[in-house]
Amino acid sequence: MDCWQILGIEPTNNERAIKRAYAKQLKTTRPDDDAAAYQQLREAFDYALAVAPHIYIDADGDEDEDADGDIWPSENDGQPETGQTGCSDGTSAIPPAWENGNGEEKTVERPSESPFDGTSVASDTDKVFSDGHDIRSPEYLLSKLEQWFNEAGSEGLLHRLGEFRASLDGMSWDEEEQMSRYCLDFLHKHDITHPLLWSEWSDTFGWPHESAADTAEGFSDGPYAAILPEELETRLEEWFEQGGCDSLLKHREQIFTMLDQMPLGGSEEASYMCAAFLRRHDIYDRPLWLEWSDYFGWHEDKHGRILTPVEMMRLQNFRENAVLSRLLARSDDETRFSAEPDPIPYTRAFDRFLGRRPGFFRQQLAGLAAVLSWPNLSSETTQEQREALAFSHFSLYDLLQGGKTGYGAWIVILGLLLFTTLLFTVENQAFSDLPVTVIETSVVAGIIALLHSWLWNIAAPRWQTFKYHPITALIYLFAMPAVTIAIQIFPLRNTPEPTFLILTLIPLVSWTYYLSRYKMAWVVVSLSMTGFIAFAWSLLNDLESVSEEFRIASYCAILLWFNAALYLLEHKPNWLAAVERPINLLLNGQASRLQQPFCILYAAAVWPLLLPAHVARTVQNGHLGTVLEVAAIGLLLMLLIPDSLYPYGFLLFYPAMMLAAWLRRYSMRGLLKLMRRYPAADGQT
Repeated sequence: MDCWQILGIEPTNNERAIKRAYAKQLKTTRPDDDAAAYQQLREAFDYALAVAPHIYIDADGDEDEDADGDIWPSENDGQPETGQTGCSDGTSAIPPAWENGNGEEKTVERPSESPFDGTSVASDTDKVFSDGHDIRSPEYLLSKLEQWFNEAGSEGLLHRLGEFRASLDGMSWDEEEQMSRYCLDFLHKHDITHPLLWSEWSDTFGWPHESAADTAEGFSDGPYAAILPEELETRLEEWFEQGGCDSLLKHREQIFTMLDQMPLGGSEEASYMCAAFLRRHDIYDRPLWLEWSDYFGWHEDKHGRILTPVEMMRLQNFRENAVLSRLLARSDDETRFSAEPDPIPYTRAFDRFLGRRPGFFRQQLAGLAAVLSWPNLSSETTQEQREALAFSHFSLYDLLQGGKTGYGAWIVILGLLLFTTLLFTVENQAFSDLPVTVIETSVVAGIIALLHSWLWNIAAPRWQTFKYHPITALIYLFAMPAVTIAIQIFPLRNTPEPTFLILTLIPLVSWTYYLSRYKMAWVVVSLSMTGFIAFAWSLLNDLESVSEEFRIASYCAILLWFNAALYLLEHKPNWLAAVERPINLLLNGQASRLQQPFCILYAAAVWPLLLPAHVARTVQNGHLGTVLEVAAIGLLLMLLIPDSLYPYGFLLFYPAMMLAAWLRRYSMRGLLKLMRRYPAADGQT
């Protein structure tokens, strides 16, 4: 086997081809795996380099007879080698004049291997050496690459391929290996993805050609063979001038075909180009952004290399709205048999019920249902998503934005609430002054709490952190009311003025402990004490023998219950979750038939005691409307209580609120099923 067979190439005088073949064979022949094979490969490489300058290739591609297969001795030939000629017969393959040292090597001029080489190697070499430096040094050539890249980028490197190759021809094998590593680091350092530059340098240094093979396939066929990002940009400009975004969407198949036919690294360059194209023309078309983003993966650009932060936010908004549109387009069967729960059941039900052109009667029914289910309906979508529905689902957009669809429904609801309040006040004369008293007390408590917080914020900036510490909360919520009750048991009769101040300020400070967290909604949370306060108010007014100290102690006991429920919510959520677990099993339908009776009894006893925590949690979640709806239903149920139960009937306020909450929960489910059963067809009124 001669040296050319070991290297796996035909006899050639191209030293670069010999080096590439040697580098390719090194991938499978390692000195640590097979030392003998590696030694044979190395000797073949040295022989090939030695005889390459003396091999003549004629115009027909046939080598000279002196360069036949006798240069490398055969494995079966037992004759010893003669001299350093590498010929088994003792004759030299090197010309005698060169062997004697009195001849000159004739340089074989090789044709340019790149379409970017505009001049011969000799002329390029003259340019290389014109500055007087030794450009055969890898370090100096690397500095020239930096200079060329800074002047004209990747295109400048392509146009200097002739000078680059001429410099490599003057380097030794070790220097060329070093330059190969320099060039690879250079490409990664500057994030150069130009496919032609990678292909040229891969051919020069013998880098792996797996990716180049894929690139060649992309260039070989197809209607857009050898397409470059610049050509795609030209086509995009033409299509955009023809019909704007609609024209670009119409030619989506051609665009994606051109992108698929791009060479290695072309798609990444096209990604930057397409983002700049959208930015340059101020294009905000949602389908176009989504299609290009899905192809290029812009939504995964966490470091902002392609899109600006504003564009990233716009893209995120487009993607969320696209998800909403897909969810609205789902059928009921798809939702029913889906493994995941429907995230927008109310929004989709209202969209089906309204249709495209709803009539007046259907609009008013939808508005009334929207007011009743507004906490559930409004929590499913954001303001940006609602605004995006203006073009495709205007009826639903008008309903969600509180347009003319809901005006009549709001009038009906407010009228019912006013009628219920007046009727309740007239039917219960003993309770007629209590709402005014509650409002006055709330206003006074709010003023005191705001003044208290303002003064302490000025005196100590860290007051809020200290105030809401768990230990401080115990003092505020439990110690203060307990001290007030103790004072009532052991009254300070000789100091009436300090006693009055203590008995007035301490309960108010304890009551308004969480006011700064809930703001104006604190009044709604405080209404959960209405039942006990009304009962104590009515009972103590009827009993003339009850002292004033006992009245204050009774109100402080109610305050202790109120504070205990909020303390569980704010500071002991795990305890509250454990207490509510049987109730949640019943509400979610997870309780077995054997557990259901016990869960019902447990919920009837515990749920009313946790009413302040339920109200506060609902307000925190932004569902203030739910609290008002439950309160309205509870007041309607209170009208059914006979006067003979006065004043003990006020204690039924809490079972009435629990029943109202459950009625609302299951009525919303029934409303949802009813709207799904009677969807509107296009044009239906």
